[in-house]
Amino acid sequence: MNIAITYMTPSGSGNQTRHDTIPANSRRTYLMSDVLPGYRAAIKVSSTSPGKKIMVERAMYWSDRTSATDTIGGFSDL
Repeated sequence: MNIAITYMTPSGSGNQTRHDTIPANSRRTYLMSDVLPGYRAAIKVSSTSPGKKIMVERAMYWSDRTSATDTIGGFSDL
């Protein structure tokens, strides 16, 4: 499956989109700091493979990874 990860900064300046290919039934981690060090950003992950759906988790850690939160997102056209 092909995906696009778009990092959107608060001002819209410096937005970046990265593309990757992920095997079915697998998982991959992307660190926002690898793309936008020192920035805050909203993130959009989408499948660019026609007819292929994706499930996404956004995990955030702080305090030396002793605290965390996460959000999952999926899409259904039913």
